[in-house]
Amino acid sequence: MTLNSVLQAAWALQLSRQSNQREVVFGSAFSGRPADLEDAESIVGPFVNTLPVRVAFHPGDTTALFLQQVHKLLHRMAAHQFMSLLDIQSQSGVPEHRRLFDSLVVFQNYRIDDASKSFGGQVKIRDFVGPIHTNYPLLFLVEPQESLRLSLIYDAQRFARATVERWGDDIAKLLDNIAASLEKPVADLQSMLSPSLGAEHRRSRPPGTESQTFVPAESRSELAIGTVWARMFGLERVSVEENFFDLGGHSLLLVKMHRRLQEALGHQFSIVTLFEHPTVRSLARHLDQLGESPERMVSSELQNRARRQKEALQQMRGRLKKSGS
Repeated sequence: MTLNSVLQAAWALQLSRQSNQREVVFGSAFSGRPADLEDAESIVGPFVNTLPVRVAFHPGDTTALFLQQVHKLLHRMAAHQFMSLLDIQSQSGVPEHRRLFDSLVVFQNYRIDDASKSFGGQVKIRDFVGPIHTNYPLLFLVEPQESLRLSLIYDAQRFARATVERWGDDIAKLLDNIAASLEKPVADLQSMLSPSLGAEHRRSRPPGTESQTFVPAESRSELAIGTVWARMFGLERVSVEENFFDLGGHSLLLVKMHRRLQEALGHQFSIVTLFEHPTVRSLARHLDQLGESPERMVSSELQNRARRQKEALQQMRGRLKKSGS
């Protein structure tokens, strides 16, 4: 039994309590660097990957048995920690506009010593703060310090602060009582948690549902983009004022959306554009301003650069003539 297994089990109980479901799915971060891979410790680069964890909850089982089951599950999953979420979702049967999970558990089970804060003993790094960011509505972050530091990072548009704070207190209560509840039914342990609020804890409408105020397309670009969005989100129509992320869009879907929009519009544009212009209307207007031909855009940019270089050369020649006279 590992501390990570206990943390994952505690999160599963919390999700089960809040969703009133006996089976839950959440994401978990894996190192992606298997111990049986030859020279894995000498390979440079990030290996971290995220996998969906599916936990079944049986109220009559003892807490000890439940923890063992979660531990065995995580151990089996470690053999597949190299698989991407795109590959997993393609095999799952879950529609591409739906997330495999809405919450993520990250156990930062490594320590950073003082040696990592200096370069060659001469340059020191001080007062560095690395903010944690997530694209998921809810992140359960655990960091080993003098004692475990538990953090819940959440989307304020989806959850109220008071609700998330209550969940944090619940998780701490679970961890404090697990050791004394090993021989008791796991349902007794879960009963210590706050009751489910149902949909009341959500601040915004559920992802993937149509906006109450529909604004129709007014241009060919808006119509084309809206059609692609509606197809990918499984909706009959999409308002041009709709926000991609409010609809439930996520990073994996964004990659697919980018490719299909380029095919539908005949435009080549950066995927960053979708972050900068997340509504149908703003994206359409931005792309229309760029013009119909990306080749013409490149040609225009090169012409402007050549013009600036020519002007700079003429100015330099003028200065040389003056100095020579």
